Amino acid sequence: MPRTKVPFSVIYLGGAAVLLLSCAAPPNVVRQSSDSERPSWIMQPPEDGKNLFFVGFCTGADSLEAGEEAAAEDAASKIAKYVYSEVRADYSEISTELGQKLSRQIKSKSTAALTDFKILQLYYESAVRTGKSFSIRKYDVYVLVSYSRQAAESERERQEQERKSSLAMAIKDWRSARQAEKRHEYIKALQFYKDSLHLLETAQDSTPIDMPETGTCGALRRQVGEKIWEADSALRKVDLKIKTNGSKTALLAFRSALLSKLSEKGFSYDPKAPAISLKAELQLLRGGIILGNLAYSAEGSVRASMLSSQATVMTLPIHGKGFNRKPSLAQVNASAEAGEAAGTELAGALEKLVRSQVGEEP
Repeated sequence: MPRTKVPFSVIYLGGAAVLLLSCAAPPNVVRQSSDSERPSWIMQPPEDGKNLFFVGFCTGADSLEAGEEAAAEDAASKIAKYVYSEVRADYSEISTELGQKLSRQIKSKSTAALTDFKILQLYYESAVRTGKSFSIRKYDVYVLVSYSRQAAESERERQEQERKSSLAMAIKDWRSARQAEKRHEYIKALQFYKDSLHLLETAQDSTPIDMPETGTCGALRRQVGEKIWEADSALRKVDLKIKTNGSKTALLAFRSALLSKLSEKGFSYDPKAPAISLKAELQLLRGGIILGNLAYSAEGSVRASMLSSQATVMTLPIHGKGFNRKPSLAQVNASAEAGEAAGTELAGALEKLVRSQVGEEP
């Protein structure tokens, strides 16, 4: 009587071999393809004098339609790489039936269309893996596309002219930013610097430019980045003047607490070259005695102005309370609490103001 073969596995546990018997049948795999033979163009695309040929492919797609789209997307990216263009593709599928061509329009980021892009052939292979309770189908899809040599060269020339124009504008924005910075117009300077950096994003570091002080796009890009940081820091420099009826010690307590909170948002005290002027009026009022401690309240307001425009941009209230057996220390405690509260609110409001003025999300 013939023996029945039983699938088994061997697992080693602590040096001992354990034999596991399995009664489950192995999965069944059925393979299909769109042609009896794999086309030669997959490994070796054709050549001629008028067109360029590219092969796009996708492996492991969940559906034929998804595989066709991904393979054509791959071919489009290869064309884009050839003509040095970053592209997005809009698809219009004529038919989902096998062998039908896909109509494509590829547009560069500058919105100029790349024409003469054609899908010539499509080939796919599928594998269906089935078991007792499952069935999985995957597709490998290949497309052969052609692209006009003349169109490719025309697009290269167009993009080269566009790059030259962008570089010229980047240099112009750089110089405008430097002039604005000299006038202490840091908001304008930041906007010009950021525009310049945006125009330089796609340029290669080694590209020469008409600027003796930098020489290359990479050097200019680094300088623009440094200047953005410097201009942003300059825009956050503040001067602070305080009027108070309290003691000098109370004034210093208010000043220290307020500036400390501003520094947490990147603002710094620089009376020699401020971009923002802060003027505070602080009144210290004596209250009653609570549990043996003398109470003081700090009241007033702080006004912020942009020195570039001399315009007041905000006015915030000042409130604080302090307690101590000694009147001088009660004043200091009230002033410190008022400075901390005012500094926290002021820092948040100035941060939103600075970001909005330079075109950033608060």
